Amino acid sequence: MDRINALIKGLEKRAEQARQVRDVLADDPVLAERVVRIIVGSGNGTASKPLGRVRGQREGRTVVSRVYAFFKERGNPWVTVDQVAEALGITPGSVRAVIYSTHGKAAFAGRKHPQRPKAKQWQLKDIDGG
Repeated sequence: MDRINALIKGLEKRAEQARQVRDVLADDPVLAERVVRIIVGSGNGTASKPLGRVRGQREGRTVVSRVYAFFKERGNPWVTVDQVAEALGITPGSVRAVIYSTHGKAAFAGRKHPQRPKAKQWQLKDIDGG
């Protein structure tokens, strides 16, 4: 009987969590539809193992394309990683990953910041490429 009671208690906790998720999703019907598709696609929606990212499914533009567009749309200015990150609303680490990647090394030119000796500024080497 103890095992059954423990099972019921666990299911009640999951039900409460599901109600909380429902309440959050009530304000965003698009997100709610996506969540429902994920749950239905996973079988019965009771799997305790978290779902991994579905390969090939990406919402919106990639970080790489957003960073390239930042420079192209602004006339390819010399800027710091922090300036790009702040303007795009992403982390500085994500911007660094683009700039320092194998592809990025060929695409970006760097120089020392004129006013901040420890900082570096970046711009695209070829604004039409990339």
